[in-house]
Amino acid sequence: MTESSADASLRGRIAANERWARVADRTAATAPARAGLDAKFAAEVDPDGTLGPEDRARRIDAKRRAHFARLARLSAQNRRRAAAGRQAAADLRSPADEIDANDRRYLTLHRLFSCRNPGAAHGR
Repeated sequence: MTESSADASLRGRIAANERWARVADRTAATAPARAGLDAKFAAEVDPDGTLGPEDRARRIDAKRRAHFARLARLSAQNRRRAAAGRQAAADLRSPADEIDANDRRYLTLHRLFSCRNPGAAHGR
């Protein structure tokens, strides 16, 4: 059984809210993840461990900024693709979808009362 992406997103939000409801200090809770990411960046910018602490910290900071800028770019691309998909779906809608509520009521009544069998509208 597959679930829709909207349902998966909702389940993720519920889980995240449940997790943060149990945590007193978010900064402390996410410290291991930040330390792990910094260690990864440190290994990429100074694999031999030869840089001085200031230069190493500066390069790690630049690597972190590049990483999050890359994520932001991908997120923006995905939002643009999703918007284009929604627009394409809107462009495919039939003109009947654009009929307002008053016109729909009129068309429904017109169908009911203009049928060949007058009793058919009343289930006779």
